[in-house]
Amino acid sequence: MSLGTLYYWLDGGPQEAGHPLFPPLARRRSVVGKRRKPLSADRVSLMHRLMRTTERQVRDIEQRLARPGASSPERERDVRMLGALVRTLRDLTTFDSAAELAAQGAGVEPALATARERMAREQALRDAEERAGTIRHMVSYLSEMRKIEALQAERNAASARAQQDKAKAAADADEKRRELARRISGFVAAQREQGGAE
Repeated sequence: MSLGTLYYWLDGGPQEAGHPLFPPLARRRSVVGKRRKPLSADRVSLMHRLMRTTERQVRDIEQRLARPGASSPERERDVRMLGALVRTLRDLTTFDSAAELAAQGAGVEPALATARERMAREQALRDAEERAGTIRHMVSYLSEMRKIEALQAERNAASARAQQDKAKAAADADEKRRELARRISGFVAAQREQGGAE
């Protein structure tokens, strides 16, 4: 609910005949006209805020990926978002290093400043690729673990079915033996009666 909607109903809701429909609720303090101080609009402040936001999102995604029971579509979405965040961090790092180099390189030769900038950009790219490789490795490891768990479950189910079949076959064989023993004993008894009658 937005603050406007909340205060609309706290003030009594819709107007009927110039008066609110409900009695207004008393407020502890007046908030009308009070606003937060606007955020600093300079480039360094904006870059630091973006860096903090990106790092917070990366931490959240890493925590979600560390949990084993998450569903596959959410995991794939997190991996795609992590790739986008890695690119964002790389770009922010490049801007940050370019700003630092520009501040430091005011009295240095332009070739040296360009070399530093290139080295910082390459280092940021290496770091981003290393993180992305780690995430890809983790996702492939989790998918392999899921395959192994499914295979193990299939093997356990097949083993249970085989044991049930074996127990059923043993029970059927015992029943056939008992039936055969009854018939033989009936046959022997009939032979004795016939021999006694003769």
